[in-house]
Amino acid sequence: IVIQRKQIFKNLKKFIWFKRFVENLYWKNILNTLISEIKPDLILTQLEYSLATISLAKKHYIPSILFIRHPFTYFCPLRIRDNLQYYCIQQCINCNFFSTFFKGKLTKEIYFEFFFIYEIIKWNIHTIQNTSLIISNSKYTAQNITRFFHRKSYVVYPFIDFDEYKTEMRENKYITLINPTKSKGIEILIRLAKIRTDLQFLVVGKTNLSLIHI
Repeated sequence: IVIQRKQIFKNLKKFIWFKRFVENLYWKNILNTLISEIKPDLILTQLEYSLATISLAKKHYIPSILFIRHPFTYFCPLRIRDNLQYYCIQQCINCNFFSTFFKGKLTKEIYFEFFFIYEIIKWNIHTIQNTSLIISNSKYTAQNITRFFHRKSYVVYPFIDFDEYKTEMRENKYITLINPTKSKGIEILIRLAKIRTDLQFLVVGKTNLSLIHI
């Protein structure tokens, strides 16, 4: 199955939105066979393949649990299109979706692209509406699930033993930003670093430097 999957989707890497749609259709066939054989009492799912998984759970009358980390990935076209979380400022009323997505023109390619992204968003909404239970990784995530989807979500934090990661010595050396995105303030941090040259700033993670405007 893994080998076949790699061959089929080898050329779809650049089209994340289309790849996600097709892979869910492919996974749906595989999982449907497994459910018929295993007959599970409960299905726990997350991330990309949750679309097909929840659809099948509902079809077979199996209770399901959906774990969500980033609620915006379920309806934000920018995140679905290229996983561009940098563009997403998590302030939908001020979203620059149209200027970023269409770039001033509507071609056949963009129309085709938007059609599939719209279908994924509808499938995402169906997934959240039809799962039996939603679990979030934080209160912030749970609040946004209620805000956008009107579903109650239960918060379960990552199972981490913090004592294992505590250091004996801790030096306040850097002003640190982890996962540098627009919504987290990477552009503000860069401006501050230019002004406060007496301080040391540390950025952890990757981002597209061409998208940063300062």
